[in-house]
Amino acid sequence: NLKGANDENMKKKLIFFYMSSISDKHQKIVSLKKIAQLYKNSNTKVIFYITPLDYQTGEKYLGSRFKETVQENASVIKSVLQKEGYSVIDMSVSLDSDVFSWTGWPNEHLKYEGRSFLAKMLKERITAEN
Repeated sequence: NLKGANDENMKKKLIFFYMSSISDKHQKIVSLKKIAQLYKNSNTKVIFYITPLDYQTGEKYLGSRFKETVQENASVIKSVLQKEGYSVIDMSVSLDSDVFSWTGWPNEHLKYEGRSFLAKMLKERITAEN
């Protein structure tokens, strides 16, 4: 996965993309809340999930603070959606590095095994709620 990655660039990209703390006032969270509110009184069943990301690579370059920040941000997302009456499947730190298909810098792109895990988790939630 580290093909072409240089340590300093990797750290900079990880910090830029993942290390900002979010709050319920963040524009993306406000937008997510609006989406949740739109569906709240509809007959549409909505399932929210937080996608897995390669937190192990983040920890390799930035230490335990990387995973902590990811989990803190996931908690904010869950809190906002739960206040709207939705449950959230948090898979942000559920998969090991070897199931990601990124090259250059970490992201949420999954290999077959990771996509299979994601599909299984969503299927279980859909089945449980029907």
